[in-house]
Amino acid sequence: VHHLLHMIYAQTHVYIKTDCMNQLPRCRPLPKKVAPLECGGGMAYSQLAMPPLSHHRTDPEERPGPSAVPGWSKPLSRDQLRRALRKRPAPAPETSPKPSETPICYRRDLPRRTPQATARPRREPEVLLETAVPGGEAHHSRHGASYRVTAPVMKIDRAEQVDERFLAHLAAPASGLYGQLKSLCDPAAIRPEDIIFMDVESTGLGNSPLFLIGIMVWTGDGFQVQQFFARNYAEERSVIAFFLDACADKRLLVTFNGKSFDFPYIRARAATNGLPFSIAPAHLDMLHVCRRLWKGQFPNCKLQTLEHRVCGRLRIGDIPGSEIPDAYHAYVRTSDAWQMADVLEHNKLDLVTMADLMIHFPVPGAPA
Repeated sequence: VHHLLHMIYAQTHVYIKTDCMNQLPRCRPLPKKVAPLECGGGMAYSQLAMPPLSHHRTDPEERPGPSAVPGWSKPLSRDQLRRALRKRPAPAPETSPKPSETPICYRRDLPRRTPQATARPRREPEVLLETAVPGGEAHHSRHGASYRVTAPVMKIDRAEQVDERFLAHLAAPASGLYGQLKSLCDPAAIRPEDIIFMDVESTGLGNSPLFLIGIMVWTGDGFQVQQFFARNYAEERSVIAFFLDACADKRLLVTFNGKSFDFPYIRARAATNGLPFSIAPAHLDMLHVCRRLWKGQFPNCKLQTLEHRVCGRLRIGDIPGSEIPDAYHAYVRTSDAWQMADVLEHNKLDLVTMADLMIHFPVPGAPA
């Protein structure tokens, strides 16, 4: 069959389309208005009369050239092709859609971008840390010095009664605070001196250095906030050491998202600085408790949202948490502490709010 098809192609220039032509050389495009002819198992297309078949091939000089077949033309030269392309009209420029017409696509695998906060106004002139935040240098016996700030809670605006109310709820078996502590420890055996509140301020996520650990402990007259601040990156070791010493004899640690961030973060930084980490108090994470109690009632369960909706206090002029790392880096670089007063105030209010929220725990079984 292949031999017969080659003979037909050589003598008559018949162009055959059939299933058995896969191995034949490709022919030129079929001329227009070609009449089909039945040819065995396929279709034959030809515009020339079918001469009698012969066992001898025709002379190649006698074969009709491309000009003999209607619809064929000679190939263009390179110069002719260039001239033809130059004459083509230029494509119209694509117009981008208006911003309002651009579809907005949100990808679930990427975090949504939030608009960058405007820079906080600079306060003139430059201020020293001792002037911005009254405190003093604290020397650890083995791990160097850092800066310590102390403040009694009773002198904080709109938090004067927090320590007294906390003491009353801790001693009342019918209070919501007493009921929440039952799952962690024996509330009757917990004294105010056994509780430590903790909040961390860091230079970023991951294993980046921390620079501030704030704690709130009960001192005979009431709660007192103690803040250990690293004036440079080298004082981180002292800050962690002071916290570990303060937490060594405590039985209950209270944090907000501390199980997921603060406590593991301090443990990682202690390992980085070569400090032994052996504390293991009972840990009350306020974030999980507040979600169980008030989820769905407020837009979110962030600490400041709960502070406003549950405690009835609203911060004015507070530094956003996202700006704190840059503010600290700027302080280390310039020694200008104009933003450090806001950072330490932010940390102090976070500690007070945790105790205030514990006072507002609803009684188990009662509506929140």
